[in-house]
Amino acid sequence: PVSFAGQVLRQRQDVARDTAGAPVARVGMTGFYGLATLVLTGEARRSHAEFIEPRRPIRFGAAWGGTGAFELVVRASGLYVGKEAFAPTLGLVEANAVSSGATSAMIGLNWYWNRWVWVQSTFEHTVFSQALPLGANGRRLGWQEVAGGRATVMW
Repeated sequence: PVSFAGQVLRQRQDVARDTAGAPVARVGMTGFYGLATLVLTGEARRSHAEFIEPRRPIRFGAAWGGTGAFELVVRASGLYVGKEAFAPTLGLVEANAVSSGATSAMIGLNWYWNRWVWVQSTFEHTVFSQALPLGANGRRLGWQEVAGGRATVMW
């Protein structure tokens, strides 16, 4: 009932504005993610791309019952863009308006009702490499938190 996944990204890409004769820069990017899941009710996970089939699916109607399957998920990820992308001579981005990177941590709980219905809830905390401006009043955003949920029905 425990699974892990991860990936590391390291690349360089030639970028330029969409104008004839615009200067080209080779911009480096690095990133990563690590993911761990634990199925609390003991079901096996064969792949991160498929549903978990609960041992005790929730049943509706006359035979009401079951609890479904519960899965705890944690993830850490980050993406960082090289300083070359922010060079004023390129004009790709307004350097004071964006961050060159972000790192986030997420925890979530998935509830699989049966083979076709899945409910997900998550909480994510993200820290930006540079604080982002919030309007003309001088306030800046150095981090953000998001709580979310969704329901999926497959057929």
